[in-house]
Amino acid sequence: MSEQIFNKIHDLLSKNGAKFRVIEHESARTSEEVAKIRGTKMSQGAKALVCSIKGVSEEKFRQIFKDENVLDGYLLDDEKPAMKAGKIYLLAVLPAD
Repeated sequence: MSEQIFNKIHDLLSKNGAKFRVIEHESARTSEEVAKIRGTKMSQGAKALVCSIKGVSEEKFRQIFKDENVLDGYLLDDEKPAMKAGKIYLLAVLPAD
């Protein structure tokens, strides 16, 4: 992840009062290896994916994710996905295990 993206995520979490900490560690291939390096359980870790989706309208985006029940509880009814220059930007944070 680029430093610029990391800083944006860090700022977003901080501004919204999220409780988190940043743990830096050497590179590893699996979540299990990372948990050992950190000295934590796998369930304490998370993976973040920053995606840009090009060529999909907001309406189509909502329909795709509604069909898969992905947006339930993640977007408010009046909330719009982040769009810029015809792309939708999405941040997904998932459990590491």
